Amino acid sequence: DLVIIATTANVRRGIIEKLLGQTIVKYLILEKVVFQRSEDFVPIQKLLIDSGVTSWVNCGRRSFQFYKRLKNEIKHEKINIKVEGNNWGLACNSIHMIDLFAFLTGRTDFDFDIDGLDNLIVDSKRNGFKELIGSFTIRTEGGDILELIDNNKYVGDMMISISYDNLRYEIIESKGLVFKHSSDLNPVKDTIYVPLQSELTGSVVDQILETGASSLTLYDECMRYHIPMLDAFNKHFTKINNKTSTICPIT
Repeated sequence: DLVIIATTANVRRGIIEKLLGQTIVKYLILEKVVFQRSEDFVPIQKLLIDSGVTSWVNCGRRSFQFYKRLKNEIKHEKINIKVEGNNWGLACNSIHMIDLFAFLTGRTDFDFDIDGLDNLIVDSKRNGFKELIGSFTIRTEGGDILELIDNNKYVGDMMISISYDNLRYEIIESKGLVFKHSSDLNPVKDTIYVPLQSELTGSVVDQILETGASSLTLYDECMRYHIPMLDAFNKHFTKINNKTSTICPIT
């Protein structure tokens, strides 16, 4: 009925192909990043369609009540999001923030500007994989902006700042805190519930098995920004290593 593939990205395509080659699967949940090569997405998309499989990517912030409420509030406003922290996994975890950006804006026409990335490749916390530091920016044709920063000089908990109209929310997920700023009022302190993955999995599985739907991101949508993200990172790896990179060494 349902398969969750939570391996590292470098072996995921082969596992999907082997799985669907020998059994029938209704629903599939894939961990991020989905693949390391941008050219893997379309063949797997075709395989999923041919096999009658509905697939989602495990980008879970869409299911958080706070972000659902915020999406309803924002409506058609232009938004700016800034994510800043220290050693939070800029390369491997950015897809979560990009997915939140897509969810809140309702757009996927993203332009990636990677000029702010440092000319340095560092080892990931996971053996055999790499990480990037510095910053990069994503813009939409509608004027929305997402800025992602991993700075080793940053002190404090990772901060997500979401601005639109005359409002700004500062969100510290690790402490479950939200500060709402407006032009004429003092900040209003509130809380945000950030469930652990161990809390989320059961409810996600129940929802899929009972309804055939999920608040996670559908594969077809997520691939629209996975591909340009991997291409942008590979461009940066190519520049630093002085040799063409087609396999992005992140997971």
